[in-house]
Amino acid sequence: MSSTWPGKSAMDRLTERAAGLFIWAKTAIAFMEEKRGKPAGKLDLILAGDLGTRNDNVDSLYRQILDFYFSDVDDSMFDLFKAVIGAIIVVKIPFHRDDLKHFLGIQDEEDERQIGVILHSLSSVISADGTIRLRHFSFAEFLTDAKRCHDHRFSIDKNKLHCDLAFACLRLMKAGLKFNICGLETSYLRNHHVPGLSERITTLIPTRLQYSCRFWAAHLCEVTTDRNRCGALLKEVKDFLYVRLLYWLEVMSLIKEVPASSVALLTAAKWIKVSGFIVWVIDGL
Repeated sequence: MSSTWPGKSAMDRLTERAAGLFIWAKTAIAFMEEKRGKPAGKLDLILAGDLGTRNDNVDSLYRQILDFYFSDVDDSMFDLFKAVIGAIIVVKIPFHRDDLKHFLGIQDEEDERQIGVILHSLSSVISADGTIRLRHFSFAEFLTDAKRCHDHRFSIDKNKLHCDLAFACLRLMKAGLKFNICGLETSYLRNHHVPGLSERITTLIPTRLQYSCRFWAAHLCEVTTDRNRCGALLKEVKDFLYVRLLYWLEVMSLIKEVPASSVALLTAAKWIKVSGFIVWVIDGL
């Protein structure tokens, strides 16, 4: 490829489309630099279509990237796309790459491989180096606004994704929480006096369980009053509070998040009060 590519004319047109937006220019360059597909073909794709406002051009670029990689995939791939990208959008702190499959409940090797395909294909808008994060929040705004995204196959329902993550957090706590999780020999020592405690925490309380303990209630409170979602979540929350509350408090102490535990319980109590009343009303109709 020539060192002068793509040429002055193309550069002028790219500059016009960028309209002073650094994120447009950065994303377009990253898209053309990806190994899949020829840069010249991607350039033609980017320059195609009508020129709009600054935000319209960003939305158009995102649509072109999505269509380029996913226009011919089947429905199951779109479902996985929404689960993967939706989780990245609504997560409270970035997931580690290895934790993502646990929150999605993925055990099938082919599905796990497809997660890698999705993340690799969207490397121009998603960073997956260790932790997974969006390169710019405008991509999340685009996908969660049906008026901007246009294509329902890519549109993300944040309420559903918060519900899914709340379920995932409760499921991971159900599987991972237990009495004396770090195997402490005595309860007479303060945590910071226990030799090697940080190493035990790293080994015995994986990051996915730490995230679940910290943010289950935060995702819960984002779930709006839907009969089916609220009813199923209420059962899981009740099971958690009756069976694993003390185990959870122990973990929150070990990871130094005790102040956040009171906020989580108050948040959950408010959600239970509203959601429980709605479920009761609907069931009584």
